[in-house]
Amino acid sequence: MYCKRLMDFTGNVIRFETIDSTNRFLASEALRGAPEGTVCVADYQTSGRGRAKRTWESPPLGGLLASVLFRPEIPMRQIHLIPAMTALAILDASEKVSDVRCGIKWPNDIVYRDKKLGGMLSEMINSANSDGGMHPVLVVGFGINCAWPKDFQIEEEKAIALPPTTLAEITGRSPDKNALLEAILRNIQTRYAQLVSSLVSDKVDGIKDSGGTVPEESGHRTDTAFHTTAESITREYRSRCVTLGKNIKVIFRDKTLYGRAMDIDESGRLVVTTEGQTITVDAADIVHLRQSD
Repeated sequence: MYCKRLMDFTGNVIRFETIDSTNRFLASEALRGAPEGTVCVADYQTSGRGRAKRTWESPPLGGLLASVLFRPEIPMRQIHLIPAMTALAILDASEKVSDVRCGIKWPNDIVYRDKKLGGMLSEMINSANSDGGMHPVLVVGFGINCAWPKDFQIEEEKAIALPPTTLAEITGRSPDKNALLEAILRNIQTRYAQLVSSLVSDKVDGIKDSGGTVPEESGHRTDTAFHTTAESITREYRSRCVTLGKNIKVIFRDKTLYGRAMDIDESGRLVVTTEGQTITVDAADIVHLRQSD
């Protein structure tokens, strides 16, 4: 079993040459008590997973493939902030290490000039905590295309897929994957610490204000440190989301809609205007339409 340790996203990195899935491995380790901040990295995944049960394809040594374990205590309705801040951490690290400024295609793609540079997959599980109860665990996996052989091709649904690219193709040189990983993890740690600290600050203020107990409705206030931090993450995510303002095709399991992406709401949902009405999208495949489409 693992022992409890202070949050650190750079000090507990488990590396594999080959693994079936970094997300699956961390989910299994979480059930055994792996601490928050545990990271799994692999040179190659035999069963890498993407959203909607798709496979994630990358050649051996061709990408940075990693998953990060969180044991969040933030309100469940705002759990989307963790994948959002992880995406922002990836953007910051890519710019710092490779001088490549990327964007986010809602909900989980890292893109560069209408090409897919990477992707993310978040999975929630329940794990026993120290008092015998169940506690939510979030595993956030990501893959960044670094350098691929020229003959490597991805077989993916062309109806929704962006053409892939790599950091090597963009910059003309292979990136330092270790430096990129460290930059991502340090950025995640900084952002997550700010989020957690704001929640702790609110709890302390709530106890002071209530004379010893936190009011039940304190989590719904809009003047708290946590709310301010959450707004800041959402605002930054909006500014880096290349889907906003575009005409899009929204592909659900049972129907397809056409509209315009207008906003990201406070729950991380995509706000779309379509056929004279406004809808919010929790999960769907999004296709950016060209002017001629």
